[in-house]
Amino acid sequence: MLFGKDDSVLDTLFLNENNQFHKCFSDYQEGMYVMKYENFIKYIYFENNDSIYLNANAQDFHNLTSFHGRGNEKNNFLFELFAITFENNNSYQDIFQENYNNFMKSVDSVKLEKEKLYQKRKGEISWNNEFDQYAKALIDYVYFTRLEAYSFIRKRYKHLENDPLPKNYFDFRKKVNFNEEKFSNYLPFTHYLTMLMTSISYEKNVTEPLEKGLLRLQIVDSMIDNQKVKERILSDLAFMYMLEDQNVERNNEFMKHYLSIAKDQLKIDEIENLNKCIASFENHEKLKDFEFRSVEGKSFYLLPTIQKPTLIFFWSSYMLGHLNTSTERIKELKKRHLNLDVVAINVDNDPNVLQKYKGIFQKDFRYIQAKHFNELKKDWVILKLNRAIYIDKDGTVKKGFVNMQKETIQLD
Repeated sequence: MLFGKDDSVLDTLFLNENNQFHKCFSDYQEGMYVMKYENFIKYIYFENNDSIYLNANAQDFHNLTSFHGRGNEKNNFLFELFAITFENNNSYQDIFQENYNNFMKSVDSVKLEKEKLYQKRKGEISWNNEFDQYAKALIDYVYFTRLEAYSFIRKRYKHLENDPLPKNYFDFRKKVNFNEEKFSNYLPFTHYLTMLMTSISYEKNVTEPLEKGLLRLQIVDSMIDNQKVKERILSDLAFMYMLEDQNVERNNEFMKHYLSIAKDQLKIDEIENLNKCIASFENHEKLKDFEFRSVEGKSFYLLPTIQKPTLIFFWSSYMLGHLNTSTERIKELKKRHLNLDVVAINVDNDPNVLQKYKGIFQKDFRYIQAKHFNELKKDWVILKLNRAIYIDKDGTVKKGFVNMQKETIQLD
């Protein structure tokens, strides 16, 4: 598990033989810290003299986590608030189809319930002013995010065409402090900014990837004055754009505008490296090879074992729903590409994961595990599991970015 603050990783925490870890920080700064395990993030707030124990289930880190010890109550409350938000998210697709009045009744009701919980816990628990800002921001920015999303998702539904939004609908944007530095790495805030820019793109009828990307850069540059916040959001935008539109010519045009605004050289280097990696896939270069582990536990390199055109996709035991969906779509793909081999790469750290799940494997797929996934994902640009790579029998990349989210996978 990674432990950090802001953009910095302060330590990597490893489990001992008792499946536990212990770390004492004798000199730490009060504030919000981040714990990251696989793709899951938890926040923990430290005040002076706090001594906190964490119980976590690695198989369900997102849900089964609790804090104990001095300072636990405020952190358990924050976790509870995040958990409620996650539960609400699962039911919002239907709510976005409601008319304006019904939608507002629903989101206002949810916000009111959270505010009641916030007031109750605040009366029971002693916490400082900064933690209070984080708790209130979680409630407010999730609410603002849903308002932004509703403004454009509703356009998909014909029954809402005669239900216009009021002229003052976006007045809530006046309450947003775009320059609050402490929120520059706080997901409720950064998610809101992403949704805001999507909403503005729809307002201006901008749909082309490059035009949309450039508009978002312009929005960030004009709305945010604090350089730290600006750099973080610019970096996030650049990553999102590069992964959405893997076109070298358009990427280079985007990079010109990004480099005219960005100042943080470390983040610039990351984005430029990502652009180079994407370009290498577009140029149909040979895939860089890495070491893998077979179901039997044997180590090997992949490319010498490739004998046919091959689709490589990725999966995790923490997202078996994604594996099942990907499997069904690839089975349909193989009906159209009879000479296609399939390699399913597991990205987990557990060296026994292939043995644990071999009972659900497809007979005509080959299941392997990346031994050093953190190295592989940089060169292969694996930032999301819903992307696959199509290579020829000699290891040359035929299509570097195959979209696994589409119901019908396209290799042409």
